[in-house]
Amino acid sequence: MAIRLGLTSFGGPIAHLGYFRREYVERRRWLDEASYADLVAPCQFLPGPASSQLGIAIGTRRAGMTGGVAAWLGFTLPSAIALVLFGLVTGSVDRSRTSTSRTSPTSIAASGFSGSSAAEPCSIELQGTERGWMDGASDGAS
Repeated sequence: MAIRLGLTSFGGPIAHLGYFRREYVERRRWLDEASYADLVAPCQFLPGPASSQLGIAIGTRRAGMTGGVAAWLGFTLPSAIALVLFGLVTGSVDRSRTSTSRTSPTSIAASGFSGSSAAEPCSIELQGTERGWMDGASDGAS
């Protein structure tokens, strides 16, 4: 299940929480609303991406430690692979470096992480605007 979400869930952690809710509360009914909210709350509080933490928590609750690890790998690995591939492609296309220097695969992959991560804040902003999350943000309303 987590790998399907990892392959199809785009956007940032806030968007992922919506995907998780739809999948695990509404569709599969592995959790009720209160249990889901109880898992989301500490994930929002802890440092790091709430969606990764929530996926691990749901996997752990469903199948113990093995389920938590499987959920983390399934949800995280597809995007990690995509970022590395993006870095390799963009690094191999970028020939602005001198022809005598050889760039390591690690530095090429890292360039993909930095380039890809720039799109995420734009994606979150767009989703928030479309769903009304930003209503009142410009007029000072809370």
